[in-house]
Amino acid sequence: MAQGVGVRFNTSGVRVLKIEKTDDGMKINAVTAGLPGETFQSFLEGKDITFDDASVAFGLGPGDFLSSNLSNSDGLDDDSLKDQLRWEIERKILTDPSKYNFDYFISGGMGFVFAGRKNLIDDVIRTTENALTDVEPVALLNGCESAGELGDGTTMLISIEAGGISSVIVENGNPLKIDSLLINEPEIASVMAGLNFEAISGLDDPLVETLAEHVFKTVDRLTSFAEHKDNPAPGKFVLAGSGAYAGNIVKMIEDKYGIPVTISDPFAALSNDVTDINPELENLNAAFTPCFGLALRALEV
Repeated sequence: MAQGVGVRFNTSGVRVLKIEKTDDGMKINAVTAGLPGETFQSFLEGKDITFDDASVAFGLGPGDFLSSNLSNSDGLDDDSLKDQLRWEIERKILTDPSKYNFDYFISGGMGFVFAGRKNLIDDVIRTTENALTDVEPVALLNGCESAGELGDGTTMLISIEAGGISSVIVENGNPLKIDSLLINEPEIASVMAGLNFEAISGLDDPLVETLAEHVFKTVDRLTSFAEHKDNPAPGKFVLAGSGAYAGNIVKMIEDKYGIPVTISDPFAALSNDVTDINPELENLNAAFTPCFGLALRALEV
């Protein structure tokens, strides 16, 4: 059976989700999280995880890539749109473009391009022959879509981590805006990376308020809730990432914007229970939504 692995790896933490496509649907084969070791390979060995013949997708998070987007108002074919996007993104690259990997995402009349530095992922990719890279916002979109969480109308997906906020605004299934915001909150980084539900949900109010302020900045910049009245107006939020469980952050977002907030549950789309594989990760499903999206991308290879 086909197997796909989604990996979120950076200096603050590691998450790995391995899924298998079976006749009965998809099931979890392995799921783990923790603080990184000296290398990604040493982390895998410590967790007794192998990739075998699986395809693997590694996610680039906030700060690890550049992005640009264009509305395809001229009706360009995909290749022409990619050429235009490549020209746009290279204007942002201050060094040699050959040092970057480029990836494109085209949907619903919008085109997006992402450029990730090769030196950030070379060591990780060497762990398997069947590897590709993706960016966290697109993985977030793929994960929520496969879990049936987009719905009708306009929805804003937000993945919250101590190192950054990844966001996608979707209208009737089509992405309108894709964004990534690098932040640095070392006081909560180890707690959120370790995925201890009691510790995350019990974070002190000032720390949760600081995290919520980063979310507010992202929402106000991308939507019409603040001064940018021409931006989209979401009718609901879907939260993912370990920060979705931080204290009363859900209520804080609901109180500020007055629209429903739900927490993503990517494992609802799978045929077995995460607690059967790793009981320590009970109640932390949303922390793996981007990894789920990455694993699905790997299954396409």
